[in-house]
Amino acid sequence: MISNIENPINNKLGMLFPPAMRAAGYLFLFIGVYFLSYSIYLKFWPFALVALFPFLIGFFIAITSHGILIDVEQKRYKKYTNIFGYQQGSWKKWNNYPFISILQNQVSTMAFSSSNRAATTSRNLYFDICLLDKTHRHKLLIKRLKDQNRAIDDAQELAKMMAVQLTKYKPLISRSTQSRRKRR
Repeated sequence: MISNIENPINNKLGMLFPPAMRAAGYLFLFIGVYFLSYSIYLKFWPFALVALFPFLIGFFIAITSHGILIDVEQKRYKKYTNIFGYQQGSWKKWNNYPFISILQNQVSTMAFSSSNRAATTSRNLYFDICLLDKTHRHKLLIKRLKDQNRAIDDAQELAKMMAVQLTKYKPLISRSTQSRRKRR
């Protein structure tokens, strides 16, 4: 359930960069801190300026996240990227999204070796609460959860708050797609 409802509702959707990239970001951060402290200890200031570069790059990669703000009173949303604490994005109305639905989504990350062999590094199952347009072709992710029961409860509560209809995801099939399927 959504507790302590504030306006706007802030739903953090996750980190912007994948886990392997964030690990590299933490490595850059560590290298930057090490060389910054070493240059300060030696009082060699030009080297401190050079060490500041990997520190800032690593910090950026490690903490940058993304999410969505939902303003129920004004019926608008803001998809944002959180960069150094600043939420960058613009407000848009959700008038074109009369439905809300829960979609099951499997997110996996892969790493490739030098011989171009793929190995799955992580695989997560999420239940995404999305706003849908009339045809269900356009989706707007508003919340991501790992627990299905909690996703159902939150979707029902969001549907009431946002005055949209909770529905099952069923996109309309275009006539061209229907005719193409008949030809097969």
